[in-house]
Amino acid sequence: MGTRLNRTTGAGARPASLLGVSVVEVGLAFFILGLAMIPIIGLFSSTGRQSRQTGDYGLAIALEEKVAEDLRLANWENVHLTDQIEADPSLTVQLSILDGQSPFFATIEDVQLPFGEIQTGVDPGISPSFQSLYRQLKSFRLGFSTRPVILATGTALDLSLKLEWEDFQRKRQDSRLDVRLARYGSWISRPPQVEDQTVADKLILELLYPSRTNTTLSAVAASTGADLATIRCVGEVAVLSKAVTDSDAEFQTLIANAQAKVTGASDSAAAARAQMGLARLFERRGASCLQVLCFLAAPITKLANTFEISLLGQPPPDRSRYLRPFIDLRMVSLAFDDALARAVDAYIKTYNAPHGPTLPRRLRTRVFMKILEVSKLKVLTTGPADTTRLQTMLTEFARFEEGRNSNFANFASKEKVICQDADTLRTHYPAQRYKSYRQCVDNSFPAADKVLGN
Repeated sequence: MGTRLNRTTGAGARPASLLGVSVVEVGLAFFILGLAMIPIIGLFSSTGRQSRQTGDYGLAIALEEKVAEDLRLANWENVHLTDQIEADPSLTVQLSILDGQSPFFATIEDVQLPFGEIQTGVDPGISPSFQSLYRQLKSFRLGFSTRPVILATGTALDLSLKLEWEDFQRKRQDSRLDVRLARYGSWISRPPQVEDQTVADKLILELLYPSRTNTTLSAVAASTGADLATIRCVGEVAVLSKAVTDSDAEFQTLIANAQAKVTGASDSAAAARAQMGLARLFERRGASCLQVLCFLAAPITKLANTFEISLLGQPPPDRSRYLRPFIDLRMVSLAFDDALARAVDAYIKTYNAPHGPTLPRRLRTRVFMKILEVSKLKVLTTGPADTTRLQTMLTEFARFEEGRNSNFANFASKEKVICQDADTLRTHYPAQRYKSYRQCVDNSFPAADKVLGN
């Protein structure tokens, strides 16, 4: 009986695993793959949006940091900056950073003659020629608010920078950055000898009551019936006059050594640095004398108006111990006058040839600022009360800095107005320095005469 082959398993037949896939199956596979790709596509889309937003915030922070650094530098180079900011309300308005509308982006690149000088209105801000940058920053606007701050060491001005822009979804975004700018005022601190009342009382006790140093000044005043405030006034004059007199020998030695360094310098750069050191010494001497004179303004005035020998108690201190300091106090004023004049002369020699050209430009500019500051103080204190030389200095400085450093040029322009005459300078100068000095000097003779007369 013959065997019959099955057609599906016989020779030439294909296994079931190799049979074709139907269209339905292919469609179902793509559908499943599509569902799996949806979150991945969303992830890429979300990452793109976040990247765009992060890029905008990063750009905003960079722009704000640029403005903040400009402000800090300008505050160092122009002591009138904080006053000018408060006096110009337009700075607090939100302005576009394009086309020179914002003063902080008024000029970006030196592309117009004369090269080497960046001039507002001549050299461009961020203009259409910057193409992609111009388009990217089209919606960015900058403004800030101000708030005065009183600190333990003085005052400051707090600025809150605010940069606004539209993101790619046309939503408003903003970024803020706070900047603190110090105000440059002149305040007189207590001399170190009398900074601490306990230490001051001990020094006064040693000078006026050397045999009673085992007690306190308050106890001595109570036991003798003396007025403690008057004792302290007399004692402060004695302590500080002695301090200035005692330091004179040391100061003269320092001056001699500094002058020897100037003449013995091996090259022009070393000579310039030595001359700078000499000028600083004279300035330090003048500053220490001024500090004493300003601090003593109040006690000297009190003594000139109210001193009576009975206020020193019974028995009063030995006259020889408090009369001499009142005579020496007049010498402090003369020492200040001498130090101030010599400081101006030494700084001028530092600034001019042959020393000046060897100094770094920024250091030489600081020397100019020193000349200006010390000269202004001299006009208001020891005199003469003539600002002609100040005007000439500032005119030349402003002309040189125009187009090179806008902060210095603005500073010089403001100073020219302030220094137009002695009366105008007096109204703008920190009152405590020259008024306290004048008060002390004017009352030192009446106070001394009253004390000596008693």
